[in-house]
Amino acid sequence: MSMTSSPPVGLAALALFASVSCGASGAGVPCPTSVSCANGLECVAGVCVVRAPAGNARVRIMSGLSIPEQRELILRVGPNCVFPTFSVKADDPDVTDVIRALWFIDPDVRYVGGVQGNNGTAVSSEPTVRNVTAPGQFLANLSALADGKKHRVEVVVTDGDFVETVRTDAGVDSQPFLDTTRAAVVTAGQTLPVTAFRDDYAWLVQVDPTTPCQ
Repeated sequence: MSMTSSPPVGLAALALFASVSCGASGAGVPCPTSVSCANGLECVAGVCVVRAPAGNARVRIMSGLSIPEQRELILRVGPNCVFPTFSVKADDPDVTDVIRALWFIDPDVRYVGGVQGNNGTAVSSEPTVRNVTAPGQFLANLSALADGKKHRVEVVVTDGDFVETVRTDAGVDSQPFLDTTRAAVVTAGQTLPVTAFRDDYAWLVQVDPTTPCQ
């Protein structure tokens, strides 16, 4: 009677390694290296998993580059006065991100009902820095506030989209509030969320309609 012998354990392990390495493994399949996994997957702790998308970099408003430069000012709108520009520079390392802005006068904690600053600025003269300027309607609204009071002028920027959602807290009526959102990324059949960041900048402005400008 003839007998067949099993291959040594080391050879069997080598054969298994070769069979795994030659084929592209799907999610959840054991893997020796990321080369063994299918496109969109990577080898983590010996198992093929969906590769996470590159993280979204945070957008921020650059301090010291705003116009007007002073954070508290008297705005003269009398005879011969030229209304100044209100603008900030938003820095986002993701050069293809679209930056959007909303402008507010005396906003409450919910930030609802702002004036759109722009439909989105994807590029600028610099690689990552975008210029965000207040729109004409906002400036007109501000110049009409000749009541002798200081008003909070604020801009909010985001690298996503502005949305008004409703938050319900226990014992409190539902109220809309300003939120930001960003489209998810679909990778290897799985939907992965992406965080939308936001930043803000504010001035205190008192409007003076009586003092003429030279």
